Amino acid sequence: ARDAAGNPATSAAVTVTVQPPPPTVNGSSVAITVAPGATVIVGVTSGPGNPKDWLALYPTGAADSAYLAWFFLNGTRSAPAVGLTTATVPFTLPNTPRTYEVRFFANNTFQRLVTTPPVTVVPPPPPTVNGSSVAITVAPGATVIVGVTSGPGNPKDWLALYPTGAADSAYLDWFFLNGTKSAPAVGLTTATVPFTLPNTPGTYEVRFFINNTYQRPGTTPTVTVK
Repeated sequence: ARDAAGNPATSAAVTVTVQPPPPTVNGSSVAITVAPGATVIVGVTSGPGNPKDWLALYPTGAADSAYLAWFFLNGTRSAPAVGLTTATVPFTLPNTPRTYEVRFFANNTFQRLVTTPPVTVVPPPPPTVNGSSVAITVAPGATVIVGVTSGPGNPKDWLALYPTGAADSAYLDWFFLNGTKSAPAVGLTTATVPFTLPNTPGTYEVRFFINNTYQRPGTTPTVTVK
């Protein structure tokens, strides 16, 4: 730096902005893929330590004001009395398949420090019936095994049996992924659940729903009873 006469200045004010490392997602510093409705853990290290530093979830490319959820680094919407430089904060991803990210902002402002790698929400594979991913035919009253893989892992994810084309509310039978009507304490991502088909000839299907809702990520192939 130089003074007004062009001579070297004896002092100068220099502002240096030091960015912390990007937050991780489930311990990963690279892009990851999760099921709809999955909960991920966003990890922060070496933050600036302001009481109102905060994290927010976005669809990739959204404006900073268009967040879907947000938290201070203590994982709540009430700022801690003392700022944190390290934190682990859970975020529940939407059910809508697309790419998301979590952004780290300084002290209750939209000064964005860093952003997580992308998190892509993809539907789980459709449930299978008796290990098959294509339509099958069974006898009246037969029991079939519905298989789920790569589910979101919510405790109240559930399966329900329907005549093909029926409304979601018109199920014939249903179970949580533990095969009972009492939700497990911990969610399951993989399951095998038996269903007994009706005696009435026709076509049926089993639908997979997320966490006690009618959000449907997948449906089995058709099962024909004849």
